[in-house]
Amino acid sequence: MAENMIALVFTDLVNSTAIKNHLAGSSIRERNEAYRDNILLPHRQRVTASLSQYEGRVVEEIGDAFFLVFPNAILAAQWAVAAQNIHITEPIPTPLGNLGVRIGMHIGAPLVDGHQFIGQEVDYAARVAALATGEQILLSENAAAFVRSAEIRDITLYSHGEMYLKGIGFGAVPIFELLYAERSPIPLKVAGQKSLSNLDAVVDGSGERSRNLPEILALSANSPELEQRSLLTKVSSMVSPDVNPDINWESPEGQVPIDSRFYIPSAYEERCYEEVKKPGSLIRIKSPHSMGKSSLMIRVLAHAKQLGYRTVSLNLEEVNQKIFADLEQFMQWFCATVGKQLGIRIKTEEYWDDIFGANDNTTDYFENYLLKVSEQPLVLAIDNFDRVFKYADIETDFCGLLRGWYGRSRNDALWGNLRLIIVHSQEPYLPKDINQSPFNVGLPIVLGELTASEVQILITRHGLTWTEQQAGQLGALIGGHPYLVRLVLFHIAAGDLSLEEFLQTAPTEEGIYKSHLVGHLKALEDYPDLAAAMKTVVASETPVRLR
Repeated sequence: MAENMIALVFTDLVNSTAIKNHLAGSSIRERNEAYRDNILLPHRQRVTASLSQYEGRVVEEIGDAFFLVFPNAILAAQWAVAAQNIHITEPIPTPLGNLGVRIGMHIGAPLVDGHQFIGQEVDYAARVAALATGEQILLSENAAAFVRSAEIRDITLYSHGEMYLKGIGFGAVPIFELLYAERSPIPLKVAGQKSLSNLDAVVDGSGERSRNLPEILALSANSPELEQRSLLTKVSSMVSPDVNPDINWESPEGQVPIDSRFYIPSAYEERCYEEVKKPGSLIRIKSPHSMGKSSLMIRVLAHAKQLGYRTVSLNLEEVNQKIFADLEQFMQWFCATVGKQLGIRIKTEEYWDDIFGANDNTTDYFENYLLKVSEQPLVLAIDNFDRVFKYADIETDFCGLLRGWYGRSRNDALWGNLRLIIVHSQEPYLPKDINQSPFNVGLPIVLGELTASEVQILITRHGLTWTEQQAGQLGALIGGHPYLVRLVLFHIAAGDLSLEEFLQTAPTEEGIYKSHLVGHLKALEDYPDLAAAMKTVVASETPVRLR
C-alpha cells in the first residue's frame, strides 16, 4: 500500500432513532439514559474489544457513530468481520429486535491534524457506510481491491454495481459488500442527500458544531427522516469545517455540465453568444480532444435557447457505422435526425426524389420543411465533425452542402434563420476547392490551454490548498490541458492519490492518464506518417516544418 495510505472505517447503528422512541421512560432524558446504558455502552464494548488485535484505534465517537482507522484494508476488514460476528453471537436486544450495525470503509491518505484526520477521503468512507444496512460491511473500490488481493479465508466480495455518493463525484462509483459467515448479499440502503436543518442549528456562534449528546438525541426524536441520514450528519461534525460536504466532485469525463462550478469560461464565449444572433452565422470551434470544445458548444446552444431559438445537437461519434456506408443514407439520416430533435414528423420520403442528388434533396428538405415550420431561427451544432473526414465521398458532398447553405444565407432571409456550429479537432484530410469548404468562412474559434491563474482557480474549487511550488509542479508536467488538469485534481481531491504519487506515475501505464496516453499511442500506430513526423519533432532541437 502506498505511503500514508490508511483504512478509514465508519460504523453506525441501524434504526437508532426508532429504538430511542420505543425505550421505556416517561421523558426524553430517561429514554436517553436507557439507550446509553442498555445499548450504546454494550455496543461500544463490542466495537473496541478487538481493536488492538487489528491495530486499529478510535479517532472520534459522536453519538452512536464511530470513526476508526487501521494501517491497511486487510486489518480493517478482519476487524469489521469480528465486530459484526460478536454483535451476532452476543446480540444486544432492543424493543425492535437485536441491534444492527452497519460498517463502511475506504482507503486513502487524509491530512493528519493532531489526532484527527481531515479530507475528502473521510467523507468518502462515511458515505459508503451510509449505504449499508444492518450486519452489512461495505467497501469502496479501492478498499475492495486490497481485500481481494489478500485472499482472506472465508471472506468474499460482492459487487453492488455503481452507486451515487453525494459530494464525492459526478455519476456513480463502484460499491462492494464484504460477505462473511456464508452470508448472502442484501440490497443497499438509499442514503439521504439533503442537509438537515435540525442539526445544522446545533452550531454555536463560533461555527463549531455542538457535541451535546442530549441535544442531538432530542432533535433526533423529533425528526422521522433523521434516521436515514443520521450517519452523514454525525460525520459532518467529525471532519474539518473547511470541508464542504455539499460540493459535488463531478467526474471530469465528457462535457462540463452547464451549472458546474468547475467550468472555466472561454475567452471566446461572449463572442460566440453575439455571433449566434447573426443571420446565417457559422461558428467553427476547434481544439485537440478534451480541451473544452463540446462544453463551449452546449453553452452556446443554451444561450440560443434562452433567446427563443430552436436548437439541435448532433454528435457524429454516436452515429452507427452503417450510416456512413452510403451518401444517400447519410443525408437521409441527417434530415430525419434534425427533424426528430425538433419534435416534428419525419417526411424524408415526401421530399426525396431519386432524380436529384442527395445534396439537392437535403436542401429541399430544409428549405421547404425544417426552416418553414417555424419563424424562429434554427441553431444546428455538429459535434465531432472529424468523423466525416474518414469517408471521402461523404466529406466532399457534406462539406460542400454546408458551404452552399452558408452562401445562400447571405441573400436569403429563410436561410439566414439557419445558424451552424461545427466542432472539430482536425482539418479535413482532402484538399478542397475554397468555395466547397465551410472551413474558410464564418467565425473560427481555436481553444487553447488554461492559464496558470485559471488552473489555480480550479485547484481552489477542488478544496485544495496548494503552494505556488505545488501548482508549478503540476503545470510543468501537463501545462494547462483542461481535461488533464481536472482529472488529476478530481483524484487528489477524492483522496485517490497524492500530488507526489501523481507526479511519479502520471507518465506511466500505472497512472491516471493511461487511457489518454494509450489513445495517442494508437493514433501514432494507425498513422505511420504521423508517427514519423512525431519522431522528427521530438528529436529536433530546432523548429521543424511539416507538410
